[in-house]
Amino acid sequence: MKTGADAQALIAEFAPRARAVVFDVDGTLTGADNAVTPGNITALRRLNEAGLVVLVVTGRMLHAAARTLQEAGVEGYLAACNGAIVVDLSTGDLVRREALPDADTIALIEFAEANDVPCVLFTEDAMYMDRVGEGDPTPWEFMRETNDIAPQVVDLEFVERGDVLKGMITAPRARLDELMPGLLARVPQAERTLDDWTEACSPEADKWDALQLILGRLGIDPADVAGAGDGGNDASWLGRIGLGAAMANGRPEAKAVAAIEIGHHLDDGAARFADALLAGRGGLPAGDLPTGDGPDASSVRRASERES
Repeated sequence: MKTGADAQALIAEFAPRARAVVFDVDGTLTGADNAVTPGNITALRRLNEAGLVVLVVTGRMLHAAARTLQEAGVEGYLAACNGAIVVDLSTGDLVRREALPDADTIALIEFAEANDVPCVLFTEDAMYMDRVGEGDPTPWEFMRETNDIAPQVVDLEFVERGDVLKGMITAPRARLDELMPGLLARVPQAERTLDDWTEACSPEADKWDALQLILGRLGIDPADVAGAGDGGNDASWLGRIGLGAAMANGRPEAKAVAAIEIGHHLDDGAARFADALLAGRGGLPAGDLPTGDGPDASSVRRASERES
């Protein structure tokens, strides 16, 4: 994986062939408050105005993910709930919807109960949690901030099984490290999205599956796509496109497959990546592409992380 000047050179070399740019949201486009930053919104708008196809593939709910593209003035395809749902925002057409199998939903609920950790279930238009949880922010607050809707705290046994698109479990990082082998034995497709969150969708739905579907409909070769992400769930696609970039704050799984490392999400690393692509196409002056922690990253932790 290339960094610094080597990464800058690779971006400049790739930029003229790029037809599309793909972004994750949380830990990629967001700041410390879990909101997509103005700098990244501007970057998405610039890419779109330059004629590049701008795509978002995220674990967020559909309405929250759609708002990111809409604020940037982008219409087109979007993959939400980790690829379980794909829509064409320009037409409103639902392209794909893959529910989490009932057996996996039950396994997640039982595993969370047995290990006394919070569980979240996602449907198309609602989130359900078995508890608020602890921390700053609490899991309930984090879900509300990232999905623009308040989760309902209920007995998860009463959530309609066929409506569930995704399930998540959270625990402090060290605790989740211990729990993952047991969870994977029950739900093999579970992915470590953030240090303190893991999630599972249908085995038939992940970000790469969704991205392949979208690119196929657009007639774009993955080799002509650049993209940036940070989570373990981004590892499925970062190594399969023309230029995959892992955020400096990214999970090891993402960095293991990415071609380059770019800046920290607290330093608008994704916006700088977008600007470097445009500079390589003659659209903006070339600038530095810092990698590693941004100037404020040493004192400001990602808001989604809690002490282990």
